[in-house]
Amino acid sequence: MSPPADKRSRDTADILARHLGKPEALAAEVFRPKPMQTPRPSGSEVPPQTGSAPALSREVEQALAAMAAELKDLHSTMDLMAKQMGKLVALGGQQIEAIARLAPLMVQSADGIAGGLREVVSAIQFLPSASS
Repeated sequence: MSPPADKRSRDTADILARHLGKPEALAAEVFRPKPMQTPRPSGSEVPPQTGSAPALSREVEQALAAMAAELKDLHSTMDLMAKQMGKLVALGGQQIEAIARLAPLMVQSADGIAGGLREVVSAIQFLPSASS
């Protein structure tokens, strides 16, 4: 086998091992060499074959069905997470807008407090002192 095909075979064996616990036997069945076909006589003697896949064992079919169900669940979970992330992004945008609106109010409040303190200081300066 070529290196990519060998890696694919090992990866598939690992997946089957996680689901069924029998990686060697199942991987051997999944990756068994296809039987060599003898050349067919030309003409109308032999009907054309349809491209059917080799029959899989019941265990392999169950494992594939379980993996498909898990992938479907994972897909719906990812959809839900994407929706939640969209909501979080929208809420983050609202928070940024609220903070941006607060800045001018804080400056206005600080100016108001500073102005009030100046008035108090001026008023204190104009009070007749106790010594005079």
